[in-house]
Amino acid sequence: MTAPFNTSNSSLDYLRGSLGRSYMCSSEQTLAVDQNFSLNTFQLQVQPFGLTRGQFAQAEECQLDQDNMLIPIVVGAALAGLVLIVLIAYLIGRKRRPAGYQTI
Repeated sequence: MTAPFNTSNSSLDYLRGSLGRSYMCSSEQTLAVDQNFSLNTFQLQVQPFGLTRGQFAQAEECQLDQDNMLIPIVVGAALAGLVLIVLIAYLIGRKRRPAGYQTI
């Protein structure tokens, strides 16, 4: 049997949420406790106090979970803008007179 591992850190600032709410994070997080110990979490929901009948209160999502939809929205908007620019350039190009040879 191995000896217990003891560590401490009085300045941790992880898993922070509002009073009366729970903290939830589906993404994987690495919480560094000290130089020799870190804790990997995923699918985590915690609430330090205020549990009612063993149920979590309304959850506050972590920053990692909130950013998941931002990237697809930005990429979609950029592609839509590019398609619009190409369409406008095509329509302007069709209205101009062709710069070819003139008939005699």
